[in-house]
Amino acid sequence: MAITVVEVDELKPMISEIVQSIVSQKQDERLFITPKEFAEEIGITYQYFKDHILYEEKFQKAVIQKDRKIYIKRELGRQLAVDILDEYRR
Repeated sequence: MAITVVEVDELKPMISEIVQSIVSQKQDERLFITPKEFAEEIGITYQYFKDHILYEEKFQKAVIQKDRKIYIKRELGRQLAVDILDEYRR
């Protein structure tokens, strides 16, 4: 059985580099976004989003309200919005 001894000082730069790379990737991908940001992301106007999608019963699964502010789950909201927009296109 072989034992490998590594000093902590040797690992500090490697660990901090890995942590920084993970943190920088996660900053761009927020899980919850505002309705205006969501409407821009899916390519429709905020007014159309508010009138036709935001208050749909199906879309309420993706809506979170905290302190009177509305946030939308990014991935789930996108899937539900596509489904709702497909129904409107028919």
